[in-house]
Amino acid sequence: MKGPAVDWQGSQYFKRDSEGFGPGRRFWRDGWERDQRLAVADPRANATPGQDGWRSSPVLDGQEWWVESHSKRAEVVRSLRMAGYVARRRYERRPAGWVQRGPHYVPSWRYSEGPAAGKEAIDPWDRAEQLDRCSSQWTVQARVTSSGAPLALPIPQGCNQAHICPVCAAKGSRDLARQVRAHIQSQNDGGKLALVTLTHTAITDESLSDALERWRRAWDLMTKGREGQRFKARIRGYYYGLEVTRNDTPWWHVHGHMVVELRPRELVLDPCETCGAEKGQPCSNLKTGKAIRGIHKGRARAESGMRLTEGSIRDWLAKAWQKATEKAKTGKGWDPYAGCHLGDDIESARTCRARIKRGDYSGPWWQSIDRDDLSHVYQACKYPTPITQLSPVHIVEFLAVSHGRRWHQGGLAWRSIKRLGDESIAAELEEAIEKGTRADLGRPICSMAPGHSPALDDIVRGRGTGATQAEGLREGQEGEPTGLDVRWILSRSEFFVAALWESKGYGRAGTTQITTSRPALPTDEDAVIETLEHKSGRKIARAVVRVRTLHPTFTMPGDLALALLLDTEDLIRPPASVPDPDPAGRAAGPGHPSIERSQPPKAQSPAVETG
Repeated sequence: MKGPAVDWQGSQYFKRDSEGFGPGRRFWRDGWERDQRLAVADPRANATPGQDGWRSSPVLDGQEWWVESHSKRAEVVRSLRMAGYVARRRYERRPAGWVQRGPHYVPSWRYSEGPAAGKEAIDPWDRAEQLDRCSSQWTVQARVTSSGAPLALPIPQGCNQAHICPVCAAKGSRDLARQVRAHIQSQNDGGKLALVTLTHTAITDESLSDALERWRRAWDLMTKGREGQRFKARIRGYYYGLEVTRNDTPWWHVHGHMVVELRPRELVLDPCETCGAEKGQPCSNLKTGKAIRGIHKGRARAESGMRLTEGSIRDWLAKAWQKATEKAKTGKGWDPYAGCHLGDDIESARTCRARIKRGDYSGPWWQSIDRDDLSHVYQACKYPTPITQLSPVHIVEFLAVSHGRRWHQGGLAWRSIKRLGDESIAAELEEAIEKGTRADLGRPICSMAPGHSPALDDIVRGRGTGATQAEGLREGQEGEPTGLDVRWILSRSEFFVAALWESKGYGRAGTTQITTSRPALPTDEDAVIETLEHKSGRKIARAVVRVRTLHPTFTMPGDLALALLLDTEDLIRPPASVPDPDPAGRAAGPGHPSIERSQPPKAQSPAVETG
C-alpha cells in the first residue's frame, strides 16, 4: 500500500521516488522495513478502547479510574506513534537470531547504536497497536459455582503490557496491592511494618540500562553474602517495586519502594561471621572455637545482647544501603533526599543531606506503616514508570531496556507473597460466601485464549456501547440479542462439569481437539515455520511445534447465555441498582430452564478477578 504522491516534511513537500518512498523513509536506518506503514490512527479526539465507543459493566469496580486510565493510554499511543519514527530515523538494528516470545520463537532484532545498544529492538509501532486494542474486545468467561451452577462473566481483554499501558498497570497494581495486604492481614504474629524508599545519586546522561544495573548491584551487595546475613537478622520479609522516572532532567531516576516487616522480637544477637547462625541455632563454623557441639554461642562482643528497635534497624539499613551504593559506583552513593522528600517548604535538600551526614537517619525515606491502615503498601506495587511523562526519544530506550525485566520481587518470609495472598483472599471469600455477605462467583473453567471463550458481541450486539458524558461513563445499553448458540472450550480437566451442565438442561457437551504450539527452534525436529502477514504489510516468521490435545466443550443456546450473562452481572451489582430480582427468567425462552441463582443478591459487591 503506497501513500499519496507527495511527502510532507515541515512546510515543504517532495515527490516520492520510483519505489513510492519520500525523503523521510530514505533516511531510515538499516534494519527497518521502508515499506511498513503505521496501522494505528491518531487517538487525539477519541480515547475510548479501540476508538469505537465505551463499554460499561458491573465488572468494572469503580469506573472513574477506568476512564481516566484510558485517557492516559491514548496519550501513550500518540507518543508511541512518534517514537516509532524516532527509532527508525536514529537507531540502526540488526538481526540477532531467534528469541522466545510466549509460545513461539521469533526472529530477534537488536539495536547496534544509541543508548539501548545491544538490547532487544522493540518496535514502538507494535506496542502502539497493542495499546490501541486494549480492552476494546470483551470476552465472556465460563465459571462454575460451588453448587455446580454455571455463570458467564464478561471481561475486557487487556493488552498485558503493564509496564507501558496505564490501564493494565492500574489493574495490575490494584491486584498486587490486594494480595500483599491480604497476606499482611492474615498474620497473627507479624512484626512492625515500614515503607522504605531506596534511591541512589543520578548521573547525567547515564543510560537507563546502566542506572538499573547499578541499583540492582547495590541491592545484591546489601542482601547477599555476609551483609545479607545481617539483613536477614533484622528483616523478616520484604516486597519491593522498582520505579523509573525522567521528567525534564537529563538523567534517569531509578529507585525502589519497599515494604518491610521487621523481626517480631526485641533481643537478637549478632549472627556468626561465616554461617550467619544466631545464638542457639546450629552452627557450621566449628573451627573458630565459637561453637560448642555444633551450637552457636553468639559473638563475644554481643553476648550481652543487642536490642533491635525500629530506630536501630532504620539506622543500620541506611548505613548498609549507603555502603552498597558507594561500592556499586564510587562517588555516586545513597541520595536520601531524591525521590522521597516531603517538599522544599518542609526541609530543603541541603538541610536533609547535612542531617544525614551528622548521623541522623530519620526522614520520609522511612515511613512506619500502621497495620490498621495499609494504604502505603500500594507504593511498592506500582508499575515501573509514569510513561506519559516520557518523550518519544526516551520511550524508545525504555521499551528496549524494560523488555522482559522483572519489576517486583518478594523475599525472605514474603518470597511467595502473591500465592499466600491469593490463598488468604480465597479463604476470606469462602468464609464470606458461607456467611451470606458475598456472592459466589465460582471459579473459571476455561481460558481467555481466542476461540476458547465467546465474544460478548456473539451473545448480544453492542452490549454496553454508549457515549461518554462530561461527568464520566454513562450506563450502557443492553443491545440486541443475537439468538445464536455460543460455545466454550473448557479446560482439559472439566469433563465432569460439562456432563453435569448437560444433565441439567443448560446445553450440550462435546469434545474437540485443540492444536497448540510450543516453543521450538527452526533446527528442532517437527518444527514448523509459520509466516504471518501483518495488516501493515510486515511479515512475521515464527518457529513452532504443533501439539494436539482433547478438550471438553459446552454449547449453550443464545437466549439462555444472555440470561446467564445478566444473572451474573446482577450478582456483582450492588443491590440498590438491581432492576429485576429474576433477570434470567425474563430472558429464558420456552423449552429452556431459567438460570437458578447460586446465591441471592448480597449486601456487598464481591471483588472480581479478571485475570
